[in-house]
Amino acid sequence: IKDLQLGHNLPILSHLRNFTATDGTGDLALDLNAVYNGGLQMSLDLDVPTKSHGAIRVTADIRVQSASARLHVEVGAPPSDCWWVGFAVQPELDLEVVVHRGHTPDAQDIGETTKDILHQLKAKLLKGLTLP
Repeated sequence: IKDLQLGHNLPILSHLRNFTATDGTGDLALDLNAVYNGGLQMSLDLDVPTKSHGAIRVTADIRVQSASARLHVEVGAPPSDCWWVGFAVQPELDLEVVVHRGHTPDAQDIGETTKDILHQLKAKLLKGLTLP
């Protein structure tokens, strides 16, 4: 991650369910709905494989236009500073991705790769954040 900006809006949280304290340890678990329209932005430096010249460096600027999902949150017992957040189901994501290509002759070889980068980013994000 080259840059990260959280945006100006907080997520809207609603429909809190299954708020439980687990077996006297002080751990908390809850499920809730979250809608985010805050404009989180990040820039990633990526090495993109090409067919003829190996990998080339590109920068992907990603803006989360909106996201909505059912979340599962667990918070460790005090004095723990650990907490976990995961999507209970695959979230609805609206991402805007702009890929900046390098200024080398190899840069011309990635052509339609921008769509592939967007697809792979969404897949990896969803895999990493969606609970089994």
